[in-house]
Amino acid sequence: MKTMKLMKSVLVGSALIAASVASFGARADVTQHVEMSFQSGATFSGDVTFANDFSFVTNVSGILTGYTFAATGYQGSGTDSINWVWNNGSNFDTTGPNRYSTFLMDGAGSGYTATGSGGTFGQYSNWIQFAYDYSNPSNLVLTTGGYNGFNNFIDYVDPMISGSIAAPVPEPETYAMMLAGLGLLGFAARRRKQKESSAA
Repeated sequence: MKTMKLMKSVLVGSALIAASVASFGARADVTQHVEMSFQSGATFSGDVTFANDFSFVTNVSGILTGYTFAATGYQGSGTDSINWVWNNGSNFDTTGPNRYSTFLMDGAGSGYTATGSGGTFGQYSNWIQFAYDYSNPSNLVLTTGGYNGFNNFIDYVDPMISGSIAAPVPEPETYAMMLAGLGLLGFAARRRKQKESSAA
């Protein structure tokens, strides 16, 4: 009976570890933290979500400080929520392989309506062109050159002077599952040793 319980513990622990490893490996996207500073003094701080191979951006959630959310675009003060990606999946950087460029847009409800051959994408006032090189996925680099002769700017008028893309943010639930599985395995091993000691 004790052997059966021990076997169940080992099986449950192994299943939890396998599930956590599988969920970590099969993750469809990667979120990284981005900080950008621009010539005007404006800054952007937020999380950008990339496809799992980093070849394009799927989502953004951040705050542009130093720009007011307004129908006339650039205002030079206040804050603006940056929360959607223009024409998701389209690459505006054609200067070489492993380079990607898109536009991170502010919220709906103001300014201009974004329309094109793909339909209506949403409304916006301000945007950030966001461009990077992903030839080394463990170290994404914000790029220069490319569209209109430079990349990473606000509203075509305010170029970035510095910026960084941080390491991936770990998913807490993945580590929790892994630790639970390892804990069960450790408990099962300890019980087995106790049983062997008492049998001797």
